[in-house]
Amino acid sequence: VPPSIASNILIVGGGKIVSFSYGPDLICTSAYVYRYVSSRSGCVFEVNYNEMTLCHVRRLMPSSGQSKNADKVTFKSAPGIAINTISVNDAFCVTASDDGIIRLWPLDFSNVFLEAEHDGPVSAVDVTSDGLKVLAGTSTGQLGWLDIPNRKYATLMRSHSDVVTSASVDGSRRHLVTIARDNTIRIWDLDNMSQVG
Repeated sequence: VPPSIASNILIVGGGKIVSFSYGPDLICTSAYVYRYVSSRSGCVFEVNYNEMTLCHVRRLMPSSGQSKNADKVTFKSAPGIAINTISVNDAFCVTASDDGIIRLWPLDFSNVFLEAEHDGPVSAVDVTSDGLKVLAGTSTGQLGWLDIPNRKYATLMRSHSDVVTSASVDGSRRHLVTIARDNTIRIWDLDNMSQVG
């Protein structure tokens, strides 16, 4: 199983649950390693892992919240995007949320540069190593691909009978790996989408 399939859950003040990825989903500079942590309240925390310091906290807001009265929206008054999971590469960040939207953000989170809407909550995402596609798993057990250069989303299959909790693309072995609440781990051949494990 590729290292990016693993994620951790932390419980922070007020019982908020946050999710973060480790392994290749890190941003590494010459001196520092950064990890990104997401929360169900819509916050993304940028953590300097070397120094164990919090660098930035950003609250991500849905596009509809950016209306003509956006200047009256405050950190406390507006609901953030309920982020279920996050995946980061060296160029962008992908968030998946309860509103069924996969969002691609630049690393400064200044604006969404690509969105793909699904029928229900998106519960797992992973970016291919070349950064051209995003694998998505949903609360209904479906898998889908977001083709970034072509700006198209396609449902691949219904792979599980319950929520997909983690999904990963292993480009070197040409496999997809999914884990779900139906108590199964499934491995798929990336070329023909047949189940191999």
